[in-house]
Order: sequence, then C-alpha cells, then structure tokens
Amino acid sequence: YKFSHLPIETLSVVYEQFLHHKEEGDETSEGEESGAYYTPVCLADFMIEEMDRKLPLRDGVAVFDPACGSGAFLVQAYRRLVERTMHDEKRTLKLTELRNLLTENIFGVDRDPDACRVARMSLSIALLDYADPPDVSGSTANFQLPALSEKNVLKKDFFELDPAWPRTKDKQPPQWIIGNPPWV
Repeated sequence: YKFSHLPIETLSVVYEQFLHHKEEGDETSEGEESGAYYTPVCLADFMIEEMDRKLPLRDGVAVFDPACGSGAFLVQAYRRLVERTMHDEKRTLKLTELRNLLTENIFGVDRDPDACRVARMSLSIALLDYADPPDVSGSTANFQLPALSEKNVLKKDFFELDPAWPRTKDKQPPQWIIGNPPWV
C-alpha cells in the first residue's frame, strides 16, 4: 500500500471538521473555544523553508512544535528531514533509520488528546510512506512503529512542560521551534 495516497491534509481536515462541528443550540464549537485551527500544508512548508534557510534541517537538528495540533508542521519537517537525508546519503533509508530520525528529531505538545493522537498517527503514516515494502514483510517483519506517546508527542500544556523535555539524542534542546499558536 502506498501511504502517500493518504495525505496529512486528509487526517487534519477530518479532525478539524469534528473539532468545529456545532451541536444544535451551541453558539461555539469546541475548536473555536480552544482556538484550534488547521494549518494548511502550504503555510507549514513556507515556514519550514524559512527556518531551513537559517539552520538547515538535518539529523541532530530537533524540531519542536509547542501547539502541534494534528501535526502539520511536524509531519512536513519530518518529510524534509527524511528527503534530505536520503539525498545526502544517495540511498533509501531502512525502517530503523526512519524510526530513529523521527524519535530523535521530531517533538510536539498539545493540550488536546485527540489532536495528539492524530499527530502521532500522521507521523507514523509519514514514516510508512518511506518504507520499502520488502522491508516491512522481509527480514524486518518484526519492526514496530515507534511509541510516540509521552516521548515525542505529549498531551500537555506547553506552559506546564518539564524544562528538560524535549531533548535530542545529544541531550540538547530543540534548535527549531515552529508552529501555529492557538488563536484565543
């Protein structure tokens, strides 16, 4: 199956529709009350491009989104990181390498547990999009997707985070802080 046929936009738009659905008699939706809005991928790509000009994204340059929502910035940053790594190394990456790039470089936090679930799922789908089918069914059939919950995508308020989280593999804080804050 080609996971590229299930774009991040699909998951994010469906999530936003649920979040902004108003029950009969409601004046505002849950999304309006929390200030949650979907960030279009083109805007995320534009901001990532600007950040990339200042500090090129590579393994070891961790990305942190303090209000990650459904994960648009995280997924696009992860895709850029994978593409650049494959280009620089002139080869496709193994599943374990894809997993390590994700778990060691991509971090987000959001107060909404559903948003965190969508972000984790979107990141997992992005990882699988780069998987070579023989890798999935061949010698690495025991490969497990990374447990992103409570390690990479936390359900928490940014202002209540432990200052020691997140940290890269070399124990440094993220070099990229990027995202779209809640509009409340």
